[in-house]
Amino acid sequence: MKVLNHVVAALAASVLLVSCASQSGSLSGKWIVNDVDGKSVSECETTPYLSFDEQDGSVNGCLGINLLMGSYSYKNGSLSFSNMGSTMMAGSPEDADIERALSDALEHTAKASIDGDKLSLCDKSGKVLVTLTKAPAEEHDCSAEEGEHNCASEEGEHNCSDCEHSEHSEE
Repeated sequence: MKVLNHVVAALAASVLLVSCASQSGSLSGKWIVNDVDGKSVSECETTPYLSFDEQDGSVNGCLGINLLMGSYSYKNGSLSFSNMGSTMMAGSPEDADIERALSDALEHTAKASIDGDKLSLCDKSGKVLVTLTKAPAEEHDCSAEEGEHNCASEEGEHNCSDCEHSEHSEE
């Protein structure tokens, strides 16, 4: 019976490690957080996400309450974050718990695995800390009026400070 328990434990551990086996793909773009340490973030008032820019190695996003910004390095399945910072706004206790867990998970992330539109962030042992799904590409109809941009999307109009289009970045 002890041998069977050890076999089951070994199989369970291998499933976790396989989840973060190095699989190729691009981190570039926006990824929606599904869960942190196996707990869904669907109840969060603002959906947590991460956006990776491979050109300059920057990462930004939302932790659930606060905005996040910093740098990352991704090579051969190894992922690390550096120079991370965030805004310091208050939110509900539930959202604060999610944000704290996500922040801790990012701090302990050492590996990443991309499988199609799924991204897993894992610690150095291969344990999955965060799962994300690639966000669908957004279509925007942007036009300039009197030197000011107004960007319309399916979600409604927003100011360019909210727009992630590179043609607006020099403003």
